[in-house]
Amino acid sequence: MRSIGFKFDKDGFTYVVLESQGTDLEIVHAVQCRADTALDGAEKLQWFAREVQSVLGKHAVDAAAFRAMEVHTGSSARIAPRAEIEGVAQLAALEHSLKVVLTPVRLARIKSKFGVRTKDGLRSAIDDRYPPGLAKKYEDAFSVAAAGLK
Repeated sequence: MRSIGFKFDKDGFTYVVLESQGTDLEIVHAVQCRADTALDGAEKLQWFAREVQSVLGKHAVDAAAFRAMEVHTGSSARIAPRAEIEGVAQLAALEHSLKVVLTPVRLARIKSKFGVRTKDGLRSAIDDRYPPGLAKKYEDAFSVAAAGLK
């Protein structure tokens, strides 16, 4: 089974494609994509849509998910751009010929999928499975892709 995990931010995204062979996870691809800083709001959203569709076109996946934003007190002003991006990404995935449903995954679900209850437990579970040579910037996308395989 093959799963892709995305982590979006206002300037781009990272993604990790994992292949599951029993309990073993193999990283097929790990990439960071950045939008041109000259793009305005609408152009940037179009860029996100094109890039998500391009990524899905390159990788035949059985499951797709993204690390969903979690709103905390006082963070509402910062969430609007990312909320737009996550919505555009979900629509782009659904409109792709593969008809991929891009599932939002929050921290509680990731912990549940890894069978842990605390952030420290999750850190340990991820460290046990995270490839030693892979940069930390891919960690969220990796954990989302791994949770999609379970």
